[in-house]
Amino acid sequence: MSILRTLISLLTGKPAKGPVQLDTCRTRRPDVPNPSQSRVVTIASTEPKDKEKLVSFHFSGAGNEANQFNIPVPTQGQGSSRARWIAPGDETVVHGFALRGMVYVGSDSMSEPSLINPKLAIRNRPPSLESLPYWPSYAGMSPEKRHAYLSWLADGARDPSVEIGFAFVFFYGLERRLTSDENCPGPEADLLLIELARLIDIYGKSGSFLSYATRLRDFVLLKRQINNPSDQLPSLEGTRSYELPISMRIGLGRFARDRRPVPEDWALQWALIDPMIIRRTPVQRCQDAFAAAFSQVYREIQGDGLLLPQNKTKLKYSYAAASSALNGRASEIRFDDLPDVIAVTGPQKKLQSIVDQATTLIDSYSRYLGRNEGKADVLGGYLALPVSLWPPAMTSKITRLQKTCCAKMQPLSLGELLQSLDHSEQPGGSLICDLARALQSLSIGVEPDVLGGAKRPGQSDLIVLFPLQMAAENERTSVDYRRASLSVALAACMALADGDASDAEEQSIDTQIGTWRHLDIDQQARLRAQYRLQVRQPVSMSILKAKLATLAEKERLDIGLALAKVANADGVVSPAVVKLMEQLYRFLKLDSALVYQHLSSQARPLERPIVELPHAELQQKSGLSLNTDRIARLQRETDEVSAMLSQVFFEEEPLSVSVRGVPQTPDLPHEPVTDEATILPGLDAPHTAFLLLLLTRPAWTRDELLDAAGDMEIMLDGALERINEAALDATGSMLIEGEDPVLIEQAILETIAQ
Repeated sequence: MSILRTLISLLTGKPAKGPVQLDTCRTRRPDVPNPSQSRVVTIASTEPKDKEKLVSFHFSGAGNEANQFNIPVPTQGQGSSRARWIAPGDETVVHGFALRGMVYVGSDSMSEPSLINPKLAIRNRPPSLESLPYWPSYAGMSPEKRHAYLSWLADGARDPSVEIGFAFVFFYGLERRLTSDENCPGPEADLLLIELARLIDIYGKSGSFLSYATRLRDFVLLKRQINNPSDQLPSLEGTRSYELPISMRIGLGRFARDRRPVPEDWALQWALIDPMIIRRTPVQRCQDAFAAAFSQVYREIQGDGLLLPQNKTKLKYSYAAASSALNGRASEIRFDDLPDVIAVTGPQKKLQSIVDQATTLIDSYSRYLGRNEGKADVLGGYLALPVSLWPPAMTSKITRLQKTCCAKMQPLSLGELLQSLDHSEQPGGSLICDLARALQSLSIGVEPDVLGGAKRPGQSDLIVLFPLQMAAENERTSVDYRRASLSVALAACMALADGDASDAEEQSIDTQIGTWRHLDIDQQARLRAQYRLQVRQPVSMSILKAKLATLAEKERLDIGLALAKVANADGVVSPAVVKLMEQLYRFLKLDSALVYQHLSSQARPLERPIVELPHAELQQKSGLSLNTDRIARLQRETDEVSAMLSQVFFEEEPLSVSVRGVPQTPDLPHEPVTDEATILPGLDAPHTAFLLLLLTRPAWTRDELLDAAGDMEIMLDGALERINEAALDATGSMLIEGEDPVLIEQAILETIAQ
């Protein structure tokens, strides 16, 4: 009762005739440890019949007793102000709406547009369509608008469809607390800054709100940064503004003043936040990939970092309050020793160039993600990126391949390769070529040479990975390289003639390839990989036959000598090997008698797969004599196996027999090969000759084909169409595709051979 008497004496009121309670404003702190000892203060306003304005106070203590009294509300200017700040985390109930703090509440005459006065009436009716004025306030709202405003606050102030005046009224309270209330503690200010960022994210589409809110945030951060300068990158998550944030400008100004390069993380955040920097879709869609690409380009162009000029314009910052209650109060902070980076355009142009180059690096990746949402971490996605931007987990898989299969040139199936890279889906049309291109950039070559036009392997087909040592492989369509590749294919056939390709034969081929000095080291490595692949998956004899027929006599003789060298590699020349050599010599349009001459001569390794001497002069120049006894013995052994081999090899329909799963070479009649028209039925002699020329390369430019067609006196487009029609009739597939370059599907002739 003593408390009651004190209140009555202070307020000079008289007791009401009966209690009337409207519970319109209740405040409690949710973090009170013992609710039984808490005090709940309920303030209510009412207007009794005698029109005497009263306030009802309800007190409850730790016990069960409760007392309730009606006390007159003091007149204006009487007593102290009851307007107060509700801190974040405190719950306030006004007119039945539970508010989450960060508002001013009171019933005095405080000139604050955000002040929520419980005495002001609210009405739960649809508000009028008339918008709030330019300088809105809670007191100036209609009862319907106040109801809508309190409902918006109680819902978390998050509805983006409300009129922007609601956001401004709420913002005015945050502004006063952060700029004018010296009692605002640091932890609370951090919470208010978080709230500002949230409001910017929701209502930043309003240019006016975005400008005021970001400048308030920057002003608060700036006051902190003045006394605590640091190179630590400021957190600007969710920041959107029409100018570079002041915290960034201060940090960049310190780098410029001290002539220190801008660190990589500062440059990246500058590029992402500066409104003057143009950022295309890939920057937002592939944020991690863009960050990696930006860092790579930044290091390549700027080295240790971008050096900023020490321009004459110094940094200063002005903040004018948005709230009318603060009378447009302006605050200015000057930094007389810090250059203002936004006063010069040179650094922004350099940064824009880096952003553009980094975006170009991830353009394909961005398009891939646009078509394949949720597949950023699959092989197809990685292949759309430069390998320098691959994640460490992927590069570690490639490193394992380099140490195992690649170093040893050990054949493996395409399916095994894809499985080692965690790719379980059926490879698409371009995936194999994209993978080969990526591996080549990592100094790993792939055979078959799909990038050179070879047929793309299937899941079960074998491939060979081999190490590359040069920055880029030389062109693989030169005459010298193609002839060397043909020599290797024939050598693989020779090695398989007796059913097994020995280590000695492989070593002989490797040694011979090493003597071809006109080929670079990567071309030689590719030829060695070809041999290892072709003793497991031999080249179709139809393709070999077509290629051999286009060679000049000196070139054919040279290849024959190379075959003799391979046949003698392991010191044993079997009848099957001799029989195969006779067949290949007929392919080469060489006299079969030369087989025995070349085998006996034990020719030295050739420096080039092209011999300048005609075969008539070879024996005289070499200084070697023939072993006639050995030749006779080989001839007899060959005759003994001829009957057996003739059951398998014949001219018109070449078949394949399997030796340990490896197709062997069919035999042909002893007559010299003169009629090539059967290579693709339905073609006359001129078009067959043109087809043989086409088969010598996997790809032609259109200009090259125009020259070739002119030399052969045929019409190019008509010839290409006629050849494709013949291929479709014979195999169901086109042999020629593309316009420029024109691609030749050389492996299609395997279908004809079968």
